[in-house]
Parts: sequence; C-alpha cells; structure tokens
Amino acid sequence: MEQRENAELCMIEWLSHENELGKNPYQIELTEEFDLHDLHYYIFKFKENMFGKWKVAVCGGYHEDELGHCGHIFSEYELYDPLNAKEKCIQMVENIRAYWMDQANSQVPPESRSTFVNFVLLENANIDFHKILNYLKHHWNIELDLSENNDDSILVGNIGESIIAFSLMDGPVPEGEAEYYAQGCYMWEDAVSHVKKHQAHIIVSMIAHDISTKEAMLIQSQCIDACLHFDQAIAVYGDEIVWPKHIYTDIMQDYAKDASLPIFLWVYLGIVTNEDGNHMYTLGLKTFGHYEIETLTSNVPLAQLHEFLFNIVCYIIEQDAVLRDGETIGMSENQKCQLSLSQGLFLNEQTLKLDVQE
Repeated sequence: MEQRENAELCMIEWLSHENELGKNPYQIELTEEFDLHDLHYYIFKFKENMFGKWKVAVCGGYHEDELGHCGHIFSEYELYDPLNAKEKCIQMVENIRAYWMDQANSQVPPESRSTFVNFVLLENANIDFHKILNYLKHHWNIELDLSENNDDSILVGNIGESIIAFSLMDGPVPEGEAEYYAQGCYMWEDAVSHVKKHQAHIIVSMIAHDISTKEAMLIQSQCIDACLHFDQAIAVYGDEIVWPKHIYTDIMQDYAKDASLPIFLWVYLGIVTNEDGNHMYTLGLKTFGHYEIETLTSNVPLAQLHEFLFNIVCYIIEQDAVLRDGETIGMSENQKCQLSLSQGLFLNEQTLKLDVQE
C-alpha cells in the first residue's frame, strides 16, 4: 500500500467515526500534499452527501515513506477552497500540535518509587533464613545490619539507610494473583501450571532511602536472587509480572559477571498481536519515573520490534533519559519514530505511543 492510499483510508475511518459523520463520506478526493515540521501531510476534500458542498480535511504527519503517522487527522468542516486549503490545513495541524503539547505539559509524570514488594514462590515453607544471609554476603557482598526482632518467619535489616524485610508465609499468594499474572509469562512454557505448585512464599520488601531507584532495584533483585537459590523456589511474582526461577537467576548471574544491569527483569515487554499487526507495551518504566511505552500497530516482525523497544528501555534507564510528547527517537541516524502522549491502548493510564514501521 502506498502512503497516500493509507492516508485516504485513515481519513475515511476518522470521518466515519460516530463522533464525526458517523458514516463514510459520500465522496472524497486527495487534492494536495505539503511538508511541515519534517513530516508529510495530505489535504482532502470530501462531501457528506450527494448534494453537499466540498469540505476540507487533513491527514498526517508521515515520516518519509512510512505508513504510520502521528495522528494529525482533522477537519473543522469548513468549505474547501483551493486558494486557502493548504493554509487552513497547516493551521489545523498547528492547533493539534499545540493541544497535545499543552496536554503533555499539564500531565504530571509518574514519580519514581522508593518502596518495593515481590513474592518468591515456594513449593513449601521449609527454609532457613541464614542461607539467605550467607548468599547475600558471599555472592553479592551485602551484609544486613539485622534488627533485634527477627524469628523463623521474619528477617529484617538495614543496608545503609534502606530497610529490607523477608517474611515467610506458609501458604500461596492469596486470590490466585500469581497464577493470573503467570498467563502473561510467554517466555515460560506452562507457566500457570508451574506457579500453581507453590504452597508458600517469601515476601521480599524494601523501603529505600538515600539511594537512586536503580540502586534500590538492584538491591531488591539481589535479595530476590538469594531467595530463589532454595531448592523449593519456583518463581518470583510482583508488579503484575511473573519470572521463572531459571531466567531470573541466569540474568542475575550475567550481572555478577559483567555488571550489565538486569533491566530485562525490571521492565516487562508485553506482546499483543491482532489482524492489524503487532503491538508491544512496557510494564515497569513508571517505577523509574517515566511513562510506560506502547507501540502503535506495526508491520515490523515481533523479534525485531522486541529488540527495538528493549534498546529504548535500556537507553531510558541507563542514561536517565526523558522522552517527551512530540519528539522522535530511533536507533540509527536515519530512523525517526514519532512519540505521542495519550490515554493507553492496553494500559489504563497515560502512555507514550511509539510508531515503529519498516
């Protein structure tokens, strides 16, 4: 499909929405094209019915030959005049851009977190907290400054000013929460059936003080890793994500070898496929004070899309980079993917939409 054909289909879809014409326009024609802010736009004239007058509309903006656009589709239902159609369309685009910039400026970004809770799922509750302490000390060089009120079911201590707690619960995570979220664990075959085997769990919680979110997340991950080295450990659950023991510990071992941050464990990349194409979304960026990201419908193969989004996530966390509405981002000098902030497609919150096309 050529870009201009795509623009016409998008324009018809917009006009036929129940909040607009509520039906396809009786007639529509592409009349002109123009460039604005390094993006390409198409001007249309359309009739609502057989005896209606021509009215003007605009669709864009497109980057180079890509089929994905940044959502600048609009009409004020003004009469079409070839002498000023382009001027009217430029003004509509500028109004849309101004509106979304105002929306972005009025949005309060998520605040980075300082409290963390995860659940290490166990086949049974026959564990010894001393093994956790030994593993933290000898493998991660972490020595807890223990409080005086510890017993066989709870272990509380400090790392600097931060508080760490391990609470042993002789029973599964309530209300089938872990099993429910295991359904999204696409990297673990039969994840739900594995998770159903847990009959106990350790609550690993942390209140961080005077350290960055990255430092806090790393300590939390090291504490989880220590718990997963019990033979009866199955998986870890938290923040709507389930990770199998073998993947979690392998990634933490990679960090121990080369100090590469275990970002893959911190930000989950969800996958949605439908007849329109592929989508992906993040869960975990808001922990670091960033908007979650969702990709718009893409024709890029899932493996390539996954790699692209993961590279962006790493860039955001490693560089403390802030992405903003209206900007573009890419992994090469020639790649420019448009970002737009709006209500989530798959997440019930404001998210940054990323348009990724081949």
